[in-house]
Amino acid sequence: MEVTGYLANISERLSRYFDINQNFLYRDMEYQLQARSFIRNEKYLGSKKLTLYAYENNEHCLVKHYQNMDSGGLRCFLDNLKAYTMDNVKPHDEHMLSIVNGVILMEAFDNAEIQREIETYKFYKSFSFGLQGWVYQRVLLVNLSSGEVITNRRGREVAKFYKIKK
Repeated sequence: MEVTGYLANISERLSRYFDINQNFLYRDMEYQLQARSFIRNEKYLGSKKLTLYAYENNEHCLVKHYQNMDSGGLRCFLDNLKAYTMDNVKPHDEHMLSIVNGVILMEAFDNAEIQREIETYKFYKSFSFGLQGWVYQRVLLVNLSSGEVITNRRGREVAKFYKIKK
């Protein structure tokens, strides 16, 4: 599958629940797709003015295409993803969870070192001992020629969504 077809497919599937930006630039790195979802749940008594509690769940997705990638390119991608996470996740009393998905698209992939780095990558941060929520990252690499999806541990939760539909 080609990159433009895959991006069109993913953006159409994400558009139901996410706000989509094409060709998003962040810290001198251009992403082909940025998607953001903000969900707020609250319980109230009688009137919406009497809120008992509320919590927010946020999800961000950044998709970048690479022709080829080495270990340094992956490290640059992951560092940029961490910076994006820390700049865009704003903890407060009603924040519960934020998830940042970093999706790498490659047309051909056969680097075992990068695969191992992705599979062992972890990022988790709690705010105020979890009282103001937490954030974690999912990293996925989609091989467009074979349809294979390589993920870190958290990325397995959504690997099926990013798999190429035949």
